[in-house]
Formats: sequence, C-alpha cells, structure tokens
Amino acid sequence: MIILATELSKALADNWVLAVVFSLILIMVGVLIGYIVGNTSLRSKVTNNIDNLERDKIIQQSVLDSVGLGIVVYDEHEAIYANETMFALPHFLKDGLPNSLEGFLETFDKDNQLKSNYILSCENGINVIRVNYCEDRYIYEIKIIKKKADETDKYFPGTEFAIVIVDDITEIKDDERRQKDLAANVSHELKTPLTSINTSVFSIFKSSEDGNMPTNEDLRLWAQRIQVNSVRMQDIVNDFLVLSQCSHTNVMSIFDLYEVTSNAIANVSEYPGRANVKIIMPEEGAYPLVYGNSKLIMRSIINLLTNAIKYIDFDGKTEEHTIHVSVVTIDDRIGVQVEDNGRGIPAKDIEHLFERFYRVDNSGSREVGGTGIGLAIAKEIADMHDGSISVTSTLNAGSTFTLSLPTGKTVFDGVYADSKAGIISEKPNYRAAAYFLGLQECEASRSMGYDDLAGLITEYEGKSETDVIGRDKALIALLKAYGNERFADLEEELLYVEDFDEGEDSVTGLDEEPQLTQEQTANIAQDMGVMKAITSVDSYDVMEEATGAYIANAEVEAAKLEQEERSRLVTDSKTIEEDKARKLAEEEAYQAQLRAQEEELLRQQEEQDMEEAKRLAKEEARKILTQPVVQRSVNAAEQPKNAAQIARENKEKAIIHPTSSAKRYNKTDKAEGEEPVKSSLKQVLDDSKPVRPE
Repeated sequence: MIILATELSKALADNWVLAVVFSLILIMVGVLIGYIVGNTSLRSKVTNNIDNLERDKIIQQSVLDSVGLGIVVYDEHEAIYANETMFALPHFLKDGLPNSLEGFLETFDKDNQLKSNYILSCENGINVIRVNYCEDRYIYEIKIIKKKADETDKYFPGTEFAIVIVDDITEIKDDERRQKDLAANVSHELKTPLTSINTSVFSIFKSSEDGNMPTNEDLRLWAQRIQVNSVRMQDIVNDFLVLSQCSHTNVMSIFDLYEVTSNAIANVSEYPGRANVKIIMPEEGAYPLVYGNSKLIMRSIINLLTNAIKYIDFDGKTEEHTIHVSVVTIDDRIGVQVEDNGRGIPAKDIEHLFERFYRVDNSGSREVGGTGIGLAIAKEIADMHDGSISVTSTLNAGSTFTLSLPTGKTVFDGVYADSKAGIISEKPNYRAAAYFLGLQECEASRSMGYDDLAGLITEYEGKSETDVIGRDKALIALLKAYGNERFADLEEELLYVEDFDEGEDSVTGLDEEPQLTQEQTANIAQDMGVMKAITSVDSYDVMEEATGAYIANAEVEAAKLEQEERSRLVTDSKTIEEDKARKLAEEEAYQAQLRAQEEELLRQQEEQDMEEAKRLAKEEARKILTQPVVQRSVNAAEQPKNAAQIARENKEKAIIHPTSSAKRYNKTDKAEGEEPVKSSLKQVLDDSKPVRPE
C-alpha cells in the first residue's frame, strides 16, 4: 500500500494534468460524502421532529379526551376541534354538534339566557361566561372563553376563537341539594320529637299544678309519645355516629352472622310499630363464620329492619305485616335477606336508593321520619367488608334487601394468596385480616414449636407500628413461610363450626342414650306389655279391653305428669322467691357493711383531725416556749444609746409600764442604802442565762 502511494505521488508530480484531475475527483468525492452525511442527518432530525410533534399531539389529544370535560373550539365560521368527551356526554348532543358558534348558542339557549349573556359579554369586554343547562335530569355547566390569536400566528393570524367547555355537574348539584335537604330534614326530625316531648312534659306538670292528677292512661300515652320520639332522635344520632365510624379503621374479628342477625332482630323489639309486624326468624344452622366488624354489620341489618318496619304499611293493604329474615350461603359468600310485604319502591328511585341523604318520600310527607342515610350507611358498611347490598322491589308488593359478605375463609384465602404475590391488600377487611392472621401465626408457632419461623416472628414483632412499609414486608415474609399445610390447619381451627343436626339433643348434643329412672323403665315395660297384648290377641273384645286399659293407664300417667309439673312449678316458684329473699338479704347485708365501713372511715378521719389539731397546738406552744428571752446586761446603762434604742425603750415603757406605780417585787419600806428585795421570779430571771433556740 505504501509502495502504491509512492508511485502515485511520483506520477502526479511528473504530470500536472493528472494531478489536477485527481484533485477534482477528490473534491467531488468529498462533496458527495458530505451531501450524503448531511442529508442523512437532516432527514433524521426532521423525522425526530415529526415524531415528537405526533407524540405531543397524541398526548394532548389523550389529555383532552380524559379530563372529563367536553371541549369544542369555534372560529369565526365553523367548529375546528371537538374532543371525544363532548360526544359522550349523556343527553347533551341529541341532534349532533352544531357547526357554528351561532348554532351552538341557539341550540343550548334554554331558560339560561346563553345567547343574550354571550352578546352582552362581547359588548362589555368580558371574555368568560358561565351558564347552566338542564336536560333529562342532567345538569351541565357551559363555559365559553373568548380568545384572539396573535397576528404573527402562522395558521390563524388575528382569528377570534370561542372555546366551549361543558362539564357534567349533576352529581355536584345533587350533593348540594342533598346537603340542603339534610339540614332541613335533621332540623325537622329533631324539632318534631322535641316539640312532642316538651308537650307531654308540659301536660304532666300542668295537670299536677291544677290539682287534677292525670289518669294512668294519660301517663301511659304521654310516656309512649316521649319514648317514640326519643327513639327517633336516637336513630338520627346513631346513624351519624356510624357514618363517621365507616371512614375510620375499626376492630374486626370472627363472628357468626346468624347470631348477629338474631341480635339485630332483638334490638328492634322496642322500635315504634314493631308490635304490629310479624318478623320471621332465619332458620338455625351451621353457617360459615365471617370476618369483619360485627357491630357495624349488626347496625346495617338493623337499618334494613327499621326501614322495612317504617314503610311496611300503605293505603289499601289488607294482609298481615310480615318481614321474613333469612341467612343464605352461595359459594364463597354469605348474605342476609330482609323481605317485607310493604309499599315497595318506585323504579326511578332504586338507582339512587343507597345515596346519602336520598329519600324516596319526597312529596313532603314526614309520617315515617328519617334522614335518608340509613341505607347509605348499610352500603358503606358492605363496601368496607368487600361485600355488596342490592334490592328488588315491586310497588304495593314489598321489597327484598340482600346484604352479601365474603366468608371468613374467602377473606383468609385472599390474604394468603396476596402474601404469596408479595402484597397486602389496601381493602380494610383484608388488611385487618392480614394482621390478624399474623398474630395467630405467631401464637400458633410458639405453641406448636415451629422453630423455622422464630427469626421471622422476632423480625415481625420487632417492627414499629409507625413503620408501615417495613411491618408489611415482615408480615408478608411470615405469611409466605408458614406453608400451605400449616395455614390450612390454622384456618380450619379459626373457622371451625360444629355441625347442626335437628335430630340431636339441643341441650347435650351427645349421642348417648338418656338415663331413665326405675319408675320410667317400669312404665315403659308396662306400656310395651300392653301393646304386645293388643297385637297378640285375636278377639275383638280382648283387644278393646286391652286398649281401654292402655288408655286408662295413659290418662293416669298424664295426670301424674301434670301433678309433677305443678309441683315442679311450685318448687321453682318457691326457689325463685327464696333466691330473691336471699339476694335481698345479701344486698342489705352488703349495704350495712358499706355503711359500717363509711362510719369507720369517718371515725378514723375525725381521730386524724384531732391528732393533727393536737400536733399543731404542741407545735405552736413549742415555738412560743423556744423563742429567745434576752436579759439586759448589768452595765447597759453605762453604754451609750442611740436614738433608735431610746425611742424603743420609751415605747416599751409606755406599753409595758403605763403607770408610774412602784414595781411589785420592790419593797417600799427598805432602809436607806439597802438593796431592794427581789421577788423569786425576778431572782430566777436575773440569775438565768439567755435561752437560745436550738
């Protein structure tokens, strides 16, 4: 290659024409290569720009189609853009999209002065107008924004656009209306019972003031009014309390839905109108257990029952008021059905029945009361438990409400499956079930000696409750490591239900034969002998005689049993009275003991007070006695005195010795030059030293 380049250089140097031609060839090749490279780069850049524009267009189109707002852009002549949401608005574009802004204004100018408002806004320089448009129970907000393009715009220089935005505000307006209805309903519902209660109390006080004591019937009537209206207010308060609890985490556990349903039925025993309704209890049986909040589930069932009681009567009804409650299981779900033969629900109201503050009775009649949140509460409780609630109804034929819930096994299996996938569901009942199973696995592992899980248990229990992410990861690891077989055993132990057999003894539940007394055995043997005689005789007379003897023996036995039952009842009555008397005596003895203890405490308190008073008196005396007594020195008169000392001595003389009489301890008949005779007290004070406090 080097030799070839050397030979070419020599040839070009010897022939200048060849050198020029070769140079031109090189220049042309360079230009061609540059053109190819530049064209490829430019094409790539243009392609990228086009792709970016298309991508941005797709993104903008997706955003405009997903914002939930209908958007139309009009220029001076026609519509130049409309998103898909505009055509999806229900009952809005019945006749299609108007081609021009003028057509749009005329089409949707319906009791809202759309066109006149737009014209006035144009004249006054207002660029935004808003009006509402109603169609088939739907409420839309129409907003028109006027915008002028720049003069430098490439496609629409100086063009005035009208951007129309349509928003479905039906739900917002419904919520506003329901909130207003709630305020009105609650005000009325609380005002009515309070007025009735105050009236009843006023009647009682008025009767006693006039001296005309009310009769027993009047008192019962007033008491019944107070009770009914108190229950109405209590229902309102309970509904709002439960409604607030639905938005918070609640304690969940395993419970029997049949037992909760029975308690709910018993809870409405004093509800107004309950006495006029026959409630058929659900059939007993071994139903699958449920995991959740039993109190909220019971409240949901109570709401269904009270709702059925309130609306069970209607004009023209002749059949008995009946509510049939049943517990049903379908596959992996269990439900409660409340079926009544009441007035039913119109078809137009069923889709709104479980909305907050919605009331079917919107005609102004308040005869049944309520705030319209009972069924909404039932639905929220069902949703919180991953359940559902539905209704079927026929006017004047009744309604059937069904509350469906997942069984406890369904919830636990779902939690275990989620843990294998490495997640914990955010649904309230599944998340609560996950932590419940984690606790149960820890306890079971310790009791069963599962050493392979010790490290995971320690790690899980060591996580703080505030460390939600770390705690969830530790719980997932523990659930996964537990294993299918051990989890199945734990689940079976937690959800075990005894089989229900109507043929078994409901008290003992055992298959053992009953232990009979000798007398019962003799009676049975006698009856068997009579029956054997009846079946063995061939004569009709003998058979009749045997039958008569058997009947007589049965009557004697029945009389005997009746006498024994009476004796047992008397004995039980005496036992009950004795228990009452014993309990009364025990209560009196207990009260007497309490009184004695109180008296003893009072006596001890008095003694303590006296001891404290004595101690204080001794302390005061000790303080007085221990105060220093300062004796005047012998040569005190010879020392110079200042003005303060002189004033103090003069004051002491004026106070202690107000008179100039001689002191009692000096004799008046002393001889000249003789020392005055001192009293014994003065002598003691002069001879003693000053006493200083310790």
